[in-house]
Parts: sequence; C-alpha cells; structure tokens
Amino acid sequence: MTAPANTRHADERGQALLPALLFLAVGCAALLLAFGSLQLTSAKIQLQNTADASAYAAALLQARDYNFSAYTNRAMIANQAAVAQMVGLKSFVDMLDEHVAENSPADQVASQVSRNGVDEWIRKKREARALIHPVRERLDVDLPRMTRSLDTIISALSDAQRSYHEATLMGVPSLAGQVARANQPDTRLADGAFDDPRSQQELSAWRDHSVEFKPLERPTDRFAEAVTAASTLGGFTTRRWIKEEETVIGDGCWGAVSRKADLIGGTQLRPRREGWQAIDGTSTRVQTRHDCATTKVIQVWVEDGDDDGGEAGAAGDGGAKGHWELREVREIEPSVDDTSEEGRGGAGNGRKSRYQSWYGYGGYVNYGYPNTSPGTVMPSMRAQYRAGSGVSTSVDGGLKPYRDLAGQGPDQIAPRITIRLVRDQRSTISDQRLLGEGRVGVSMSGPPLTALASGQAYFARPDEKGLRYVYGLLRYSGGWSRTDGRTEYPSLFNPYWEARLAPVPDAMRASASDASSHGESR
Repeated sequence: MTAPANTRHADERGQALLPALLFLAVGCAALLLAFGSLQLTSAKIQLQNTADASAYAAALLQARDYNFSAYTNRAMIANQAAVAQMVGLKSFVDMLDEHVAENSPADQVASQVSRNGVDEWIRKKREARALIHPVRERLDVDLPRMTRSLDTIISALSDAQRSYHEATLMGVPSLAGQVARANQPDTRLADGAFDDPRSQQELSAWRDHSVEFKPLERPTDRFAEAVTAASTLGGFTTRRWIKEEETVIGDGCWGAVSRKADLIGGTQLRPRREGWQAIDGTSTRVQTRHDCATTKVIQVWVEDGDDDGGEAGAAGDGGAKGHWELREVREIEPSVDDTSEEGRGGAGNGRKSRYQSWYGYGGYVNYGYPNTSPGTVMPSMRAQYRAGSGVSTSVDGGLKPYRDLAGQGPDQIAPRITIRLVRDQRSTISDQRLLGEGRVGVSMSGPPLTALASGQAYFARPDEKGLRYVYGLLRYSGGWSRTDGRTEYPSLFNPYWEARLAPVPDAMRASASDASSHGESR
C-alpha cells in the first residue's frame, strides 16, 4: 500500500517564514536600539571622565601655581638669611682684625703689667693677626660680590612669581583642551567655555586669591616676620657674643693678672626693611687682684750730725752736712683695672650708608648687645654707629615683593575652576552605516552631549614623622597635621598644595543647561 504524499499548493509555500522574518526584524531593531543606547551611555561616561580629567589638570595647575610661589618665597627667605650672614661676617671680621691689631689700646693697657704674664697674651694676638688680616682682605673683595649676586637672585625670584602666576592663568584653557582631546579625540571645549561671565569670574577669583605684597610699603609684613625669626637667622646673625677670659700667674708681686674681653655684635633688618646692617664692638679689661708692694735699693741722702765730718750739702750747695747711703725702700703700686675699646666693625647692604635706628625689625634692639635701652651699648659700638655702616655691599638690597594669599585663616580655600566639554552625538556611533541613509536614515543632529567638572587646589600640612606618615597618609585627614599639634592655615610659605575635584556650582550647571537647550555646536 502506498502512503499519501505530503504536498502543498504552490500559493501556500513560504507562509511560515513571514512571522519569523518579522520577529527577526523586531529583534534586530531592539538589538540596534539597545546597542545605540549602550554606546550613548558609554559616551556620556567617557565624556564625564574626560571632563573630570580636564578639571583635575586645571586644579593641578592651580596647585603648582601656589606651590611655585611657596618654593620661591622660601628661597627668597633663605637667600635673605644668607645676605644677613654675609653682612654680619664682614662686620665681625673687621672688628676682629681691629681687636688683634698691633699696639692696640688693649695692648697698651696690658703693657702696664706685662711682666706678670700678659706678654703671652700679646704674643697670641700677634699670631692671630697673621691669620685674620689676610681673611679680612679677601672678604673685602668677595663678600660684596657674593651679596650682589644673592640680591640679584632674590629680585629674579620675585619677578618669576608674577610671571608664572599670569602664565598659569593663561595656560588653563589650552591645557584643558589638550587633556580632553588626549582622553577622547571627539571631545572639545564648549564654545566660549572660558569666555562666558561665570568662567571669567572663576578665573578672576583665582587671579585675586593670591596677591603681590610689597614689604617696604607696609607697617608690618609677614615675609619680614618670617625672615627675621630667630630660627631663620641663627645665633651668629642675631647676636655674636664671644667672651674671652684668661688668668695668668706671673712672677711679679701681683701674682695673678686677669684679662676679659667681650666681642659683641649683631645684624638687624632695617625697620623699613630696606636692607641689613651690622655692628660689632670689643671691650677688653685688664685687672690685677691687689696692690703691688715692691722693695727697691736706692741711694738716699743722709744728713750728718754736728760732730760727723761730711760733705757740705748734698751736692756741695752749702746745705747741711751729710752723705749718700744705699737703703731699701718699699714702694706701693696701685692695682691695675683698666678697660679699652680697641675693636669695632660695621657693614650693611641697601642704598643707605647710615644706621637708621638702634631698633631692627622683628623686635631686635642694640645689634645684639644685651640691653633693652636703645643706644646703651659699649663705646666701640656707639662709635661705629656714628661712623655709619660704610660702603654698601649691595645697593640692590632690602626685601622684594612676594606673593601670598589675600587673606589669612582657615576659610582661604582656592577658587574652583569649572571645565565644560561637549561631544557631537554622531560621534557616539562607532559605525556610521548603522545610521542608514535616505528615508530610513536616523538623524543624530540633536544638541551635543555636555559634561561639567570642577577642580581646585587645597592646602594640607602633612605629619612628617610617626606612623601616620606610613599608614593612611592620603586616606585619613588625621595624617595631614603638624608634628607640634598646631593647625597651619593655608599660605604661600609652605608648598603643601594638592589638587582635587570639587562639586560643580549650581550656577554653572544652570548655565550649561541653557546652552545645551539652544543647541550648542561649533
């Protein structure tokens, strides 16, 4: 028996394929929509990441601007301290050379008791002079040259602060655009991104957040306070006090002879901060402990009695008769207590050769002499003050303009810098053939994608010691503190400025939204 054949009419063939094709078309459309949405979402994420990178780069520029000012401020402080040391060194060596000079007033005082051992001290001074005098001659040539070089460097650092600050502000738009293109070539800065009023306001706030101060025009100055701090200048600059004391046991009747010398001086910043000045002086005291009684054998005239046959008169002058005899005579020489002012020196830089005051900026007085009454110092220092500081080691002296924050306090936060980036929607499609052509083409001519990001510099003083430096330095704010437990406010004297992202201001978001709604394009 033959089975019936499975046959269809010709007009029924292929009807089952239509639902499958329809389902396939719908699935492809859904897949295409999902793929397009995924690409658009990915593009938005990439755009925001790019905006964050550009904003962080701008904040990094801002931090470098502040740190550059901090480094140059510290360099100027160090160089000013070096200038003060050189001025003080010249004054000190000049005084020392006068102190050990041959036949000085101190030597003349000592010669009163030279037989009691002070001649040894004079010998030592002679040896010291052979060493010190050539040093003075060499320093007279080298110190002015070195001081002028340092003052030139200080002026250059001051000018560099101003130039770097302005150049950094001008370079922010270019850097933001470069970072954006490096992260995503299809991304660009929005039209007028740094020309609109709000962006200009941010740049203006950055420009005015730090200002240039001129120490010579202010009654008090922070830079002057930093440079005159005792920890900055050191002991040799603020007060040079050398005490020499020696007691010699001699062969003479006095037994002991003491010599005390005080070499005192200091360097001060002029009250108007126009330069450094130094004064040094020496006072030497030679002293014996008691009067000196000596017995001498001398010839004395002794008158004769009436029965004695002697010469008529001591010298044949017709006087009473007498004769010469050798007798012991006891003489008392008073003790020696004499003081000499045999050494002084002075030096300075700046345009003035006269001393301005016994006071110096920062609470100093009397150029290191331990007396709070101005001008009450040893005579040698007063003599140097009247004579003046001499030829200036550098006429271009004094404190120079520097940059610092306009205000002081914990609320001195760096202004935010907002970056606005855009990307055309057509660039989000990896294959333009997916958009179609003609009547079936998909239009991607809508407003460009927009992303905003803000960054700013911030000040953080790290804990330079302890385990907190190793653990959690960047994660925990407690690791960013001073070792002395104090809170350091933001300033441009310590280079502890870092970069971070910041919340975008609402006003900038509203402005960007208005620009997007009007179809921003380039």
